[in-house]
Amino acid sequence: MINEKYVGDNVWNRQSFKLKKKRVQNDPEMWIRAQDAFAAVVERELFEAARTMISARSFRLSDEEMLQSLRKLYHQRGLLSGIVIDQCDGMPSSSAYSSRFGSLLRAYGLVGFTPDPLLSRRRPKRRVGPRTRKARGPWETPHCGADQAWRWEWRRTRMKPTRPVVIWSAALGTVCPY
Repeated sequence: MINEKYVGDNVWNRQSFKLKKKRVQNDPEMWIRAQDAFAAVVERELFEAARTMISARSFRLSDEEMLQSLRKLYHQRGLLSGIVIDQCDGMPSSSAYSSRFGSLLRAYGLVGFTPDPLLSRRRPKRRVGPRTRKARGPWETPHCGADQAWRWEWRRTRMKPTRPVVIWSAALGTVCPY
């Protein structure tokens, strides 16, 4: 609720650029405002109160302040992980550390923590392929009944169904739809 359009104001010139140049964020004094340009969705007093609360919560910590809070957490807990960081109140999230310092491992190194390589390795996912699956024939009856069959083809080491094959149903006296 920080967009002024909620209270009916329209704002232009927030950013500007010249051809083949980077975009530049303009100072709020340079913005052009049209008050009450259209119907307000939210009352102005409520909007200002919400804006004040949001601006109080969204402060930017310096790199050193972030590292200091991470160092403090490391000395309290004795280890660091993304889950430990996210569970701690009053600290930036693990994604904030990752985006600010490039990765969590780099942030860990800056505070003097070295994770155990055996604990940080992920187990490989189980591969489902022709070696782990029961071999199927070229024709297989689907679960819907014996009147309709599916043809299976090998594509990239996995069997995938193609269009179903129409089979004459003697019981119904018609062709099974596909």
